[in-house]
Amino acid sequence: LFFAPTNPLSPFPPQRKSPHPNISVFVHTTEVTMLAELIHPIAAMDHEEWEFRPRPSNGGPDTCLRKMAYQAYDAPQKDPHGRFLVVLDDSSWHEELVLQWLERTVFHIHSRQLRIACGTTIWKGQPQTINGQIDGIVTDLFGVDRLLEIKAIEHFTFQRYADGAYPTNYFTQVVFYINGVLTLNPDLREAMLLIKNKNQSAFLEYRLRYHPEEDRLTVVEITHSNGTHTFPNQEFIGLYRQALTRFAVLETHREAGSLPIRPYENARNFHCDYCPFKKMCWEG
Repeated sequence: LFFAPTNPLSPFPPQRKSPHPNISVFVHTTEVTMLAELIHPIAAMDHEEWEFRPRPSNGGPDTCLRKMAYQAYDAPQKDPHGRFLVVLDDSSWHEELVLQWLERTVFHIHSRQLRIACGTTIWKGQPQTINGQIDGIVTDLFGVDRLLEIKAIEHFTFQRYADGAYPTNYFTQVVFYINGVLTLNPDLREAMLLIKNKNQSAFLEYRLRYHPEEDRLTVVEITHSNGTHTFPNQEFIGLYRQALTRFAVLETHREAGSLPIRPYENARNFHCDYCPFKKMCWEG
């Protein structure tokens, strides 16, 4: 606890003081501390923007290239609401809890948070290594290693995937990671993408097989935690090469000082609703 200096002759008891000077939580015992009002502002105060660079997580086909260009220019953006930042932090904790559950099974989870080099591109006129950090590798009872990637998402997006849409951005991240892990384990060819519904604790598991020579990803099996299994044998060809091409296009725009075209007809879509560059993009 933090206490403000008090006058010994004061009729009031000591006051609690927040460790964050910009948020006032001085209270007397006759008042009520509104804890619910403090969490989001504190999250916003602690937020720091990462310097933009090509990453496995932003190379997917559903990522807005125009938004990435604004990030590359370090354009002024709307500060994220503390609630949004708490939601992102919640996802990380969900993923950590899932790993703890998996460690109690017969599967062996190892190489957690292993940093790997997933490829190279040109960024700011210089060769740039595309680095990644995997959630881990899971080894089954037969000694087969598979990349493990865990996501925790909100209900409506989860339901779209459960209804048949494919998480192609996550698939792209997986192929980047497999290309990186291959330098350490040349025999690894499969991945388990495990997605959690944060609202209902339902799970979707995608068993994926990757052929790096052809840049071909196959969705071998989809398992829902309700017990349903499907075997779509759906193929995605060129996810890795397409992502590298997108990074190259972005670098061309950065050098020219230009912007990619908007991928949406208007701003009335959820992509733009959550974009910190929405006002600049559509008014410019």
